[in-house]
This record gives sequence, structure tokens and C-alpha cells, in this order.
Amino acid sequence: MRNPEYVLNSLAAKSGDSTYLFQRIYRNLYNPRFYQKAYQELIRRFPQARHRKLLPGQLEALMKELKNETYQPAPFPGAGKTEPLRDCLVAWIVRMLLEAIYEGSFSDLSHGYRSHRSCHTALLQVKKNFSGVKWLLHGSLHSFFPSISFEVLRSLLRKRIEDEKFIRLINKFLRAGWFEDWQFHRTFSG
Repeated sequence: MRNPEYVLNSLAAKSGDSTYLFQRIYRNLYNPRFYQKAYQELIRRFPQARHRKLLPGQLEALMKELKNETYQPAPFPGAGKTEPLRDCLVAWIVRMLLEAIYEGSFSDLSHGYRSHRSCHTALLQVKKNFSGVKWLLHGSLHSFFPSISFEVLRSLLRKRIEDEKFIRLINKFLRAGWFEDWQFHRTFSG
């Protein structure tokens, strides 16, 4: 199996070319080393996840479900509850792959929802580049996210990714729904 770092670096090297179409992304979900990397990153970022482990055979079963495209993420359990580890790992791998594919196409002026970027890096950039600034306005797109059309999102993904299995997997996560007060809610956008 290929080293995840090599795969992610290879994807990232091509991410700046807006004409490049990424193919065969989904096959990385069959690589046990990606799950190891995802688990290590997950517990580094969320130390409380350290006690959660996949039992022997569960990883092989998960990869078999992914190969057969029978994998279905569980609905998000709601506030204060944790989602199943298998869903966390698959979602983390998808996040790593998407980040490698798209990071190179983002502006250096963009700091939101990106690895190694935050409001702190934005403020450092303002301090460095904008001397004499007296006013700073903060805008938020937070209320925009619940209204993102899944169809628009899928069409945007298809502009860079030519792997329908991968897009179908993302669609499964988008449509998984959530639980609140023991009641299931479907997701249609957001």
C-alpha cells in the first residue's frame, strides 16, 4: 500500500493546476495506512478519542463495505454525543484528500476553515501588510452554510474530481441526517 504522505503530497502538488482532473481518489479508502494516519491525527486533535478503537476485523469489514459501496454513515448523533469511530475515520480521510486537492487553489488571503490558518494568522497578515488601519470589519458566512445546495456542491466537486465513487461517498455523508431529542432529521442542504 502506498504511503499516505506520498499520496497527499502528490495530490497537493497538482492542486494549483486548475485544469487538472483528479481521478481514482476513492481507492485510497482501501489503504489501511490511511486509517492509521487518520486515527493518529484524530487523537492528536481530540485526545479524548484515544479510548475509541476499532475491534479486530472491523477495519477489514469497513473497507469491504467501501469497496462494495454498501457503506452508509450513521446519522450525526447530536450535541454532546460522539459519532461512530468508523464514520470519523472515513470522514477524516475524505477531509485529508479534499484538503490536498483544493488547498493549492485557495488564495493566501483566505484564512477560514483551513489547516494551519485561523483568525490569528489573518490578524498577523493584517498587522504585517496593512499599516495605518484604523477599522477592521468582521463578516461571517455562518448563516450561509445551512443553505448550500447539495447539487451545487456536487457540481463544484466534479469540476476538479473525476471519480464518481468518491463523490457518491461525499453525498452519503451529506444526506446522512442527524438525531436531535431522539428524533431523526433528514438533510437537504447545508
